[in-house]
Amino acid sequence: PCYYTPKLNQRLLSTSTFAKTHPDCETSMKGNAMTVKKGDQTIDAFVNPRNNLPMSTCFRKEGIDSVAANLGESVVSLQNQNLSEPQKELLRWHYRLGHVGFRTIQFIMRTGILASSESKRRLHKAASKLSHQDLPKCSACQFGRQTSRPVPGKVTSIVKDRAGILSADQTHPGQLVFIDHFVCTTRGRTFKGYGIKSSSSTTRRAPESYRGGCIFVDASTGFVHIEFQCHLNAYETLQAVENFERVARDNGIIVAKYQSDNGAAFTSKAFKDELTRKGQMAQYSSAGSHHQNGKAERGIRTVMAMARTMLLHSAIHLSLIHI
Repeated sequence: PCYYTPKLNQRLLSTSTFAKTHPDCETSMKGNAMTVKKGDQTIDAFVNPRNNLPMSTCFRKEGIDSVAANLGESVVSLQNQNLSEPQKELLRWHYRLGHVGFRTIQFIMRTGILASSESKRRLHKAASKLSHQDLPKCSACQFGRQTSRPVPGKVTSIVKDRAGILSADQTHPGQLVFIDHFVCTTRGRTFKGYGIKSSSSTTRRAPESYRGGCIFVDASTGFVHIEFQCHLNAYETLQAVENFERVARDNGIIVAKYQSDNGAAFTSKAFKDELTRKGQMAQYSSAGSHHQNGKAERGIRTVMAMARTMLLHSAIHLSLIHI
């Protein structure tokens, strides 16, 4: 039994009638959700902060095929019933404050400075009481932790006093620029032409596909510039340097020195002669000392991670369109 309200988007369920109709179901109200349990099956209806009623999303049998479209919803949207409203509020401020730790956000919420109304204060109070097991997961933070771990048994120590030493005394833009090559095993098409040309193409002037590029990181400002290359040789590297310096000159910056590893393109005679002609200096990392060019190495990691994330989002979007 229920009330017939054709203009209402939701259907109201009487808990007492439900308990009489299904006496074998165990219904309980704990915290911010109503739990209905029957054997090994459990349904959680979380409390909606707008109406203070437990709500759950249901689908008809004929509409099951379109359920996958819900993957496009945001994690903190009202349609997501997997997280409670305090957990969503924590995630919202986690995104807004630049992925600050959840414990720090909970400490700020206890002070009440983030709330602008009494309902928000109650919500923040509930969010600040979430235990470690109930804290939500941030996909970006989880992805950032997916890095290679140290070899078991190997003890490493970080000298915190040396933090930022690569950029020490580099107060002017262009005073020192870190440069390095990156390689992408998946070939990418060039900006001119169509498709991806094979390297064994019989056409003499057939455009080739990108296989990597050159990254530039300014020591003073942290500015990152990318130049794609079909070959990681000295000729295309000098073209990449020329393109980067053109961008720098447009902003009133003159490059004085480059820091690189001992790659063949950077140690070639053509590269050194070109820097000498322009009155620029070049310094190289010692053998096996990749940390001396750490700015460029970290820039490569950041750019590659962003590219993989964008590729993943594009794949999910295409799959939703297909569905």
